[in-house]
Amino acid sequence: MNNYALIENDIIVNIVVANSVDDIRESGIWAPVSNTLNIGDNYIDYLRQQAYEKEADPLFFKWQRGEATEQEWSDKVAEIKAKYGRSVV
Repeated sequence: MNNYALIENDIIVNIVVANSVDDIRESGIWAPVSNTLNIGDNYIDYLRQQAYEKEADPLFFKWQRGEATEQEWSDKVAEIKAKYGRSVV
């Protein structure tokens, strides 16, 4: 069994325990919540992943094709990490 968080408008609105996301009947965006990190850090991981896919990954591929610089991509990754910082425990 795993914990899954329902995300709506970048806010956790529900957490359920299920075998998999497929077992959750409620529709929406469900992100896995690890038992080893607090919920806030798992949510930060989710937000970072979404931002990397939307903002940093395209720059990475442009850099690979010679259409952007490595520094542009690296700056975007740093910007995302700063925007979605980790909690201090």
